[in-house]
Amino acid sequence: MTTLNPFSSPILYSKKLINTPTVNVLIELSSEHYERFIAGCDVASREYSLLQKAVAADNQNNGEPALIQILCDKGAAAILLGAATYLCPEAVPAIKAALTPGQKS
Repeated sequence: MTTLNPFSSPILYSKKLINTPTVNVLIELSSEHYERFIAGCDVASREYSLLQKAVAADNQNNGEPALIQILCDKGAAAILLGAATYLCPEAVPAIKAALTPGQKS
């Protein structure tokens, strides 16, 4: 009789999947770019759903318009980056900056 060892099966036990932390990124868009981006998305799309979770952050220090902040994981940010390439190219630098902190884009 053969017994199944759950530790030898990548489907039943994946140490990599269990121990991998989710890395979140904060995307900051101008309200103009946000409105253009969300207007181009299909309301049933994943991108639209992600953009709907955005919040406005007040820029009280310098009197500029509010920034729109989107907190998501890197996978979701990559989805937004792909969509922004076609729907709102102006938003691409902000998304790339969130995905590669500390690097200039």
